[in-house]
Amino acid sequence: MRKNLIKSIISGSILGIAIGLSSINTSIVGLIFSLFLCALFGLFTVLQFTNKANLYSLVVTVTSSFYICFSYGINDGLIYTAGVAVIYGIISVQLIQAGINASDNLKYLVSKLLNKE
Repeated sequence: MRKNLIKSIISGSILGIAIGLSSINTSIVGLIFSLFLCALFGLFTVLQFTNKANLYSLVVTVTSSFYICFSYGINDGLIYTAGVAVIYGIISVQLIQAGINASDNLKYLVSKLLNKE
């Protein structure tokens, strides 16, 4: 667990620094880059932490919030952190986990249907 915690802190640091450097408040390209980065890190989190990915996504979000608040100030930083929590933590991680579970269920059903014939 300690190794996974260190990985999630490093991931949160990379995510926070990348979002902090992307200039969300002045550039639409920076905003799109940040959204893409949150989705990519959601996929990375689910694949990296097969057990308790939700817990580690919380650690990544909290860690990245320090860098985001440092880059954009407390007021804007907390708003951007809420966006990261929604896009990364809820939408990306949860949807990828649901997709993986649905894929596994579909594989199981197909294998059972093919074995009956």
